[in-house]
Amino acid sequence: MTHTEAHLLLQVNAQGHAVEGFRFALDGASLDADFWARDIIDLPQLKKFRFKFEINAEDIDLRVNAFTSKWEDLDDLLAHGTVSAFKADSNEEENATVREILETEKTADRDTGASIRWSLQADGKKGLKLVLQSLPRPANRLKKDPRLAADSSATVHLQTFALTTTMCSTYPCVGPHPVLFARDPEAVKAILSKTPEAVHTGLRRVLDLIAEPRGLHLDEANEFIKDPLSTNTHHPFTLDHDSGDEGTSKKRKAPLDLDSGDEGPSKKRKTPKNKKGIFQPKHCKLSEKYGSENIPTPILNLIKKQIKKNSTLKTQKKLRKVCRKLVAKSIAKSTWNRYNSAYKLWLAYQKSTNTKIIGFPQNEKIAFICWCKANKTLKSQTISMYISALGKIFNLCTENNALFASSLLKGIKNRECKSTSNRSKTVPLDFFLLKKIKNQLKKSNKSTTDKKVLWTVCVLAFWGCFRLGEILPKKKYTFDRFSDLLGADVSVRGGP
Repeated sequence: MTHTEAHLLLQVNAQGHAVEGFRFALDGASLDADFWARDIIDLPQLKKFRFKFEINAEDIDLRVNAFTSKWEDLDDLLAHGTVSAFKADSNEEENATVREILETEKTADRDTGASIRWSLQADGKKGLKLVLQSLPRPANRLKKDPRLAADSSATVHLQTFALTTTMCSTYPCVGPHPVLFARDPEAVKAILSKTPEAVHTGLRRVLDLIAEPRGLHLDEANEFIKDPLSTNTHHPFTLDHDSGDEGTSKKRKAPLDLDSGDEGPSKKRKTPKNKKGIFQPKHCKLSEKYGSENIPTPILNLIKKQIKKNSTLKTQKKLRKVCRKLVAKSIAKSTWNRYNSAYKLWLAYQKSTNTKIIGFPQNEKIAFICWCKANKTLKSQTISMYISALGKIFNLCTENNALFASSLLKGIKNRECKSTSNRSKTVPLDFFLLKKIKNQLKKSNKSTTDKKVLWTVCVLAFWGCFRLGEILPKKKYTFDRFSDLLGADVSVRGGP
């Protein structure tokens, strides 16, 4: 293989949503980079030295949820033999000599040194590139400053390598085509075939982060490190507000699939921004605590069979749909997910014991407990929870019409009133910790708008005696209008 390939690995959950986990994996040829010492460190004794960096593409460890590897000291790379030092045109290795010079200089100034890392960047809008970056400081100094450790930090660009990447040009996911990973690939594939847009929000979040940072000369880098102010980093894959549907066909194709990248039908979707181009969150049905789409597919199939047993509902498609949605709303989303875990384990038990069981009889319950102990590392509390969940699933999917009717009424009740969302426990703040947060915000490289928003949330929560879960939605880019705090729920009054 004479070229280097980059693959975007993206983790999705059971609902097809891209979660926080992603990383880029590299594969291909060995990469050789040649550069001079005068390009990365300002030491007269090293001006005549040049360096050679040899590494296999698959050995480059780009960090999870990031586009760069960690900063590594030039001294350490020379000690491990990853980087070789030569004097001018000589082919005789001088690693020991260069290390001795660096050690001598460090005794006088602890900030003497240079660090190197790999960075995956956008190559305009046409693809990706791999850049060998450097800054004239030791790695421990750079890691302490989040502005210098950031993927978008300006650096010295030592050498650039073109990457071969499968690109997607279909709106709204213009950029590298992802390879999706899920615990249950078949179930997620079925979900995405019906609602391919479920993964778009999370994928767009990753694509929007792919940057094309500014390159510096060594003298510029020395000044930048002293005051690493945020720079206007270019993000080529960020969608323009007015772009969207221009030049695209009416029959859209979904850019995502769990297999080799086959494209399927997709719905037309606008970017959630207002007229000024500012992002605005939208209500998402899949984020609702008591939503109509919360039932996992395996359990949904059981409930559909039970609904069809009713002689009236069997012929009324519209009523069957209403019934299914009410059952979904009768139980919280987190509880449905717990039921799904229990049901999957029950199916695994049947497969392992080569049995096909109807319902959840008492004798099989005993055998199931023994099987869990023998084949799974589950605690007694977890097994007890699964037993309870399976009992409720099969009670709901039997001829117990009273229980089924009770679930329908509960589903109606949950939609009639706003449900209280699950509150996550937070560490209480005191006044001194609030001041520390303010100081850290001042030092951060976030935009002025982000700083104001974060500070407003902190002050409102502190002086209003709120928990963050009481004023913020559970998801980053969506909210549940039935259980999350909205502007319409707040009234501001003046003092007496």
